[in-house]
Amino acid sequence: MPEEDVDKRQELLEEAVEVFSSKGYRATSVQELADRFGLSKSTFYHYFRNKQDLLVAIYERVMAENLAAAERITDDKQSVVESVRQMLSDRVTYTCDHHQILQIFHEEEAEIPSRLMTKVLKSRRAYQIVMTDLLEQGLAEDVFEFTTTPMIVANCLLGACNWSYKWYNPDGAMTTKELATEMSDLLMKSVLPSG
Repeated sequence: MPEEDVDKRQELLEEAVEVFSSKGYRATSVQELADRFGLSKSTFYHYFRNKQDLLVAIYERVMAENLAAAERITDDKQSVVESVRQMLSDRVTYTCDHHQILQIFHEEEAEIPSRLMTKVLKSRRAYQIVMTDLLEQGLAEDVFEFTTTPMIVANCLLGACNWSYKWYNPDGAMTTKELATEMSDLLMKSVLPSG
């Protein structure tokens, strides 16, 4: 795809995030998106095959950005405790700073047909595996302590971070960075030895 097409596709994706987060995916028509973008429907289809393709692109973007962040964190050669803390903090910050796209990510998943969902689930599992591997490493190094499986712990920790898009108030007293620090400190207490 030519670079100008890639740029335009990205611009359309940004606009779609605004429309889907305010109106909802199902209530938004392709014609409405094309009108909002100032395009004909046929030109819209040049960039996205259909509305579902656009939704999948939103999911792929979220997962690509989060996987890249997880890889940067784990490549930093810091302690496993700091890596987990940083992953949690990063997840809260990303979730709150991108609350519109996360709203779509968490609330519109049922709109993705199963034939397209495989790729989305594969990316999500890859991110969960990074966290699970860190938790397993922490157990092996005796710096973490928990009684359930690392996968359950990973899902609980990430689930708490992901849910912050629902209740975080960007106009409130706390910045996303401050919230990320408080939440990661709180969540780390659930895996660190109590003694």
